Amino acid sequence: MNTAPTEIVSRARGRLGEVRHFLSEAQNHYFDPDLFRINLNACIQSSRNVTFAIQSSKSEIPNFETWYSPWQIWLKDQELLRWLVEARNRIVKQGDLKLHSLVRVGLVFAYYDAPYQEFEVPLRFNTKKIMERVNLSQLPPNAMKDAYLRIERRWISNDLVDFELVDVLGYASAVLDRIVNDLSVYLENQTSSISGLPGSPKSYDTLAPRAIFIKLSDGSTSTGFVTKKLKFNPDDGKKAEERYGVLPFSDIPKGVKPTLRQLAESVAKSARAILERDGHHETMAMLFSDTNGFRMITLEPRDNAEKYLLQRKLAKDVKEFEATSIVMVGEAWTAKIDEKMPYRRAVDSPERGESLNVWAASKNGELVLLMQAFTREGKRLRFGELIQENGVPYMLEPIRQVWGLPPFENVPTHGKKP
Repeated sequence: MNTAPTEIVSRARGRLGEVRHFLSEAQNHYFDPDLFRINLNACIQSSRNVTFAIQSSKSEIPNFETWYSPWQIWLKDQELLRWLVEARNRIVKQGDLKLHSLVRVGLVFAYYDAPYQEFEVPLRFNTKKIMERVNLSQLPPNAMKDAYLRIERRWISNDLVDFELVDVLGYASAVLDRIVNDLSVYLENQTSSISGLPGSPKSYDTLAPRAIFIKLSDGSTSTGFVTKKLKFNPDDGKKAEERYGVLPFSDIPKGVKPTLRQLAESVAKSARAILERDGHHETMAMLFSDTNGFRMITLEPRDNAEKYLLQRKLAKDVKEFEATSIVMVGEAWTAKIDEKMPYRRAVDSPERGESLNVWAASKNGELVLLMQAFTREGKRLRFGELIQENGVPYMLEPIRQVWGLPPFENVPTHGKKP
């Protein structure tokens, strides 16, 4: 009895679903050695089952060899896919692959990257064991309160030392998906094409971006933080204008490309209106791209430690959006530096004040920093003058890094007083 084409494809896709499941589980348990290796082995074996499922149906596929032979030739020519077949055979006949694991540990205690330590650890070392190897006795003041420990890990097979294993399996999964899709097309109209293939993973120079963050103050862990992208429709704009009386950039003539200062001053004007109306202003970032237009993002850190991580995530957003300039706005604590307590933050100072700050930067190195101090008198706010700040916005350091700009120490702020 002939098997329906849809059933043949469905069976292959079912096997592919197993590959994706075990790959996802390996990623989810990247820092749990036992569970990672269990799912790694299962994923490698399942990946071979996809082609087995197709080959077992060859009598039901018209001119099977005509369709499959070009794929076989191509697959045998791919180093990583040949390794995957050999790895599957070793797992079946000999057990686990021979692996090693590299670890990089660094302290996230500022907006700029701190030195890190890189070393190899025994395979069964979990995160707790790794932390025991890290010397935390020389941390700077306040680090236990405001810092995260970033631990990056990389799993590597001893006979494939230039590639990370999850990268290899992700590539294999994408190739198998392409084969199954081609089979579906072939069964429908008897045409086939080995094209649109995924690019193979690159060999690495540094650790893959798989990391876990451990908050030193309470030991909680996270695999990263997410910035929130805002979407607007015309009704949102009308409601905002009715509530605040002004919108960002509404004072800039249409058809005119504004300068960075004009953008910053416009945001400062609308931000003041929001602060006066609501009594608070969220920290927000506005990204401007020559190719992708405009994007607004909110950042909601719960403490100083999360600010460092969110700003790094924002830098990734800038890179992915191909932003050429950014304007950030939010409330900030202010205080004079106490030479006797140089590490004390403004929020901890008994003489602290409040300000509304706008930080603007562009890919060409331009900076505009505006600050407007304010005091609270019940529900009423009393604002000082909007001034050009002369400080260094270290919070923009991760963004400047993705733009390839030099460190802030050599870049003065500039701009006329508003």
